[in-house]
Amino acid sequence: MDDSLLRLPGGPSLFIAYVAVTIALGFSVYLFRQTRLANAALMLCTFSLCLTGLEGYYRFLHIQSDGLGRGMKNFSDRYYRFDSYGLRDSHLPLSDTKNNLIVIGDSHVFGAGLKSTSERFSESLATHYPDLRVVNLGLPGWDTKTETAKLTAYLGSSHASIPLVVLTYFFNDIEEDVTAADRERVVGPTPAAKPTVVDSALQWISRYSRFVELFYYRIGYPRLVRDRLGQIQMFYKDPVIMSRHLATLEQFRSVVEKQYSAHLLIVVLPFLHSDGLLHKTGFYRAFEKKLSKRGFSYIDMQPVFATYGVHKLWINRFDPHTNGFANQLIAEAIIRFLDQHPAILNRAGLAAVRSCVSGRAVYEREF
Repeated sequence: MDDSLLRLPGGPSLFIAYVAVTIALGFSVYLFRQTRLANAALMLCTFSLCLTGLEGYYRFLHIQSDGLGRGMKNFSDRYYRFDSYGLRDSHLPLSDTKNNLIVIGDSHVFGAGLKSTSERFSESLATHYPDLRVVNLGLPGWDTKTETAKLTAYLGSSHASIPLVVLTYFFNDIEEDVTAADRERVVGPTPAAKPTVVDSALQWISRYSRFVELFYYRIGYPRLVRDRLGQIQMFYKDPVIMSRHLATLEQFRSVVEKQYSAHLLIVVLPFLHSDGLLHKTGFYRAFEKKLSKRGFSYIDMQPVFATYGVHKLWINRFDPHTNGFANQLIAEAIIRFLDQHPAILNRAGLAAVRSCVSGRAVYEREF
């Protein structure tokens, strides 16, 4: 067993307390075996044994990507390894002898929920283009503003050849451009639920019980944050927020073009939380029209993903990140885009590339 699993908050010392109580109750069964308290002691000991077993399993053995506190930590401790740059197999530094293809984004680029980095679409691109150095700059929680800063932080003032930067875009990337006042002003269609006394109690118990934490945050807690996805969609309908966010995207493109003489390709990923959200085409098209109007080149993954449904694309129903199959679809779409626009990798001037690359690219998977 990985020792890191024993370093969970409230881990070994708390679990030892569960074991100690169970042993004490076991002794009480023996002590009261010839009294009227024997049945009560046996019932308490059995309950404590079951509780200790559940705690032991979910605290130390349950390894599933769910993004819910210690459960995700168990998974990350087992499968995530970070390089000297603080990233997950970034393949930095840049190559001075090859062209470099930069993939940047949040948890989808990082490979959240994937046990191996070989399943990431950036690795598929590296396999397809052995003459390119494919660099992965991705960490969970990065939004467009952060990605702009991280791009320059990791690449610096490098003069290495970078023909292409792929920005993997997900629809919570707008949130860094949303102020506290915006959140008060732009309210989602579903009113935010208020925590009850039961919620407070279960959240407190969750600090000390691993299996209570797991099931509460999967069953009871989601209703408290159900309004978040609806509010994010409302942000895209707000002209003030959208103007600010599009300016952030244009700033990112400006850095890519002016500082690294690279072309920017945006890969737009849809929501995989439900089939209903995946098929909300009007929402995705409205955003893409804004990208097209400002001259961004982008790949729209929603029509491709919609032919499969979320169950074939997500990690699991508790983790809606893109799985290995979805990552392969993304890689195929990028490869087809580059096959249709060879000037990008051939290091044609940005003006020449822009003249032949415009707007939306949608690719159906061939069998």
